[in-house]
Amino acid sequence: MKPLGVRLCNWLEISRYLLISLGIFVAELKTDPQQQLIIISAFFVISIAGLTGVEGLWLGKYASSISGYTDSGRYQKQSALNNLSLAIVSILATLLSWGVMAHLALLSVLCTFLLLSGTNHALDAICSGNRSLRNMFRPIASLLLITIALKYVLAALP
Repeated sequence: MKPLGVRLCNWLEISRYLLISLGIFVAELKTDPQQQLIIISAFFVISIAGLTGVEGLWLGKYASSISGYTDSGRYQKQSALNNLSLAIVSILATLLSWGVMAHLALLSVLCTFLLLSGTNHALDAICSGNRSLRNMFRPIASLLLITIALKYVLAALP
């Protein structure tokens, strides 16, 4: 049986994609593109950045090993805190109705992170031979999520 930390990381990974799917479903119930963008932004940022932050902060050792990395030090905790910050601001933007431009900015930060992170995972697979399933899947998932987000961004812009 896998250690509890590994099982929790796997559960968080599944939860991210379930929440993203739920966000797409809820956004598609709306007809206003700006409302759709706000919903997509909130679901994407909170599920990706928030759960990644939780994972990195409290399950960093296990998350690193699943991704094929050997270290999970203080720098990973800083990255986790940055992800949690993004998620917390997304929650505030949603609860305080900061509007479409705030959500566009938050989603832009997340998509930039996904692009850079996906590139890092791809380079790690090519240059370092890290062929873990999560490491190989991350660039593909990142491009898919960016493409989905872009659909809502383009529809919401005037």
